[in-house]
Amino acid sequence: MAEGTGFTEYPLKFCPRREIQKEFLKAHRIWYETADMPSANTLTELLAGFFEMAYFLRKGKTFLMSKELFTVDCVNEERIFHLC
Repeated sequence: MAEGTGFTEYPLKFCPRREIQKEFLKAHRIWYETADMPSANTLTELLAGFFEMAYFLRKGKTFLMSKELFTVDCVNEERIFHLC
Protein backbone atom coordinates (compact mmCIF):
# COMPACT_ATOMS: atom_id res chain seq x y z
CA MET A 1 0.00 0.00 0.00
CA ALA A 2 1.43 3.39 -0.93
CA GLU A 3 2.47 5.86 1.72
CA GLY A 4 -0.29 8.36 2.45
CA THR A 5 -3.08 5.94 1.55
CA GLY A 6 -2.93 3.81 4.69
CA PHE A 7 -4.25 4.08 8.19
CA THR A 8 -3.62 6.60 10.93
CA GLU A 9 -3.32 5.24 14.46
CA TYR A 10 -4.25 7.34 17.48
CA PRO A 11 -2.41 5.80 20.42
CA LEU A 12 -3.08 6.33 24.10
CA LYS A 13 -0.29 6.42 26.67
CA PHE A 14 -1.01 2.81 27.57
CA CYS A 15 -2.80 0.41 25.27
CA PRO A 16 -1.89 -3.28 25.52
CA ARG A 17 -3.50 -4.03 22.16
CA ARG A 18 -1.49 -1.41 20.27
CA GLU A 19 1.53 -3.68 19.85
CA ILE A 20 -0.70 -6.51 18.59
CA GLN A 21 -2.23 -4.17 16.01
CA LYS A 22 1.15 -2.79 14.91
CA GLU A 23 2.55 -6.31 14.44
CA PHE A 24 -0.47 -7.23 12.33
CA LEU A 25 -0.18 -4.17 10.08
CA LYS A 26 3.55 -4.68 9.59
CA ALA A 27 3.19 -8.41 8.91
CA HIS A 28 0.68 -7.66 6.15
CA ARG A 29 2.65 -4.68 4.82
CA ILE A 30 -0.19 -2.30 5.52
CA TRP A 31 1.15 1.25 5.71
CA TYR A 32 0.16 3.37 8.69
CA GLU A 33 1.27 6.53 10.42
CA THR A 34 1.07 7.50 14.08
CA ALA A 35 -0.74 10.74 14.86
CA ASP A 36 0.94 13.29 17.09
CA MET A 37 -1.64 13.24 19.88
CA PRO A 38 -0.92 16.65 21.44
CA SER A 39 -1.32 18.54 18.14
CA ALA A 40 -4.36 20.76 17.62
CA ASN A 41 -5.01 19.20 14.21
CA THR A 42 -5.10 15.68 15.66
CA LEU A 43 -7.41 16.67 18.50
CA THR A 44 -9.77 18.31 16.00
CA GLU A 45 -9.80 15.12 13.88
CA LEU A 46 -10.60 13.06 16.95
CA LEU A 47 -13.47 15.26 18.03
CA ALA A 48 -14.87 15.27 14.50
CA GLY A 49 -14.78 11.46 14.47
CA PHE A 50 -16.66 11.12 17.78
CA PHE A 51 -13.87 9.05 19.26
CA GLU A 52 -14.07 6.88 22.34
CA MET A 53 -11.29 6.51 24.88
CA ALA A 54 -9.82 3.46 23.23
CA TYR A 55 -7.19 2.59 20.66
CA PHE A 56 -8.35 3.17 17.12
CA LEU A 57 -7.33 3.54 13.50
CA ARG A 58 -8.62 5.92 10.85
CA LYS A 59 -8.77 5.32 7.11
CA GLY A 60 -10.13 8.33 5.26
CA LYS A 61 -13.37 9.24 7.02
CA THR A 62 -13.78 5.79 8.61
CA PHE A 63 -12.79 5.34 12.25
CA LEU A 64 -12.30 1.81 13.57
CA MET A 65 -12.57 1.63 17.34
CA SER A 66 -10.88 -0.94 19.54
CA LYS A 67 -14.07 -2.99 19.80
CA GLU A 68 -14.15 -3.26 15.98
CA LEU A 69 -10.44 -3.98 15.63
CA PHE A 70 -10.25 -6.86 18.10
CA THR A 71 -12.11 -9.96 19.19
CA VAL A 72 -10.68 -10.61 22.64
CA ASP A 73 -6.95 -10.08 21.95
CA CYS A 74 -6.94 -11.12 18.29
CA VAL A 75 -6.99 -8.69 15.39
CA ASN A 76 -10.25 -8.64 13.41
CA GLU A 77 -8.42 -9.15 10.10
CA GLU A 78 -11.50 -9.06 7.90
CA ARG A 79 -12.49 -5.60 9.15
CA ILE A 80 -9.06 -4.14 8.32
CA PHE A 81 -8.64 -5.91 4.97
CA HIS A 82 -12.06 -4.59 3.94
CA LEU A 83 -10.67 -1.03 4.04
CA CYS A 84 -7.35 -1.75 2.30
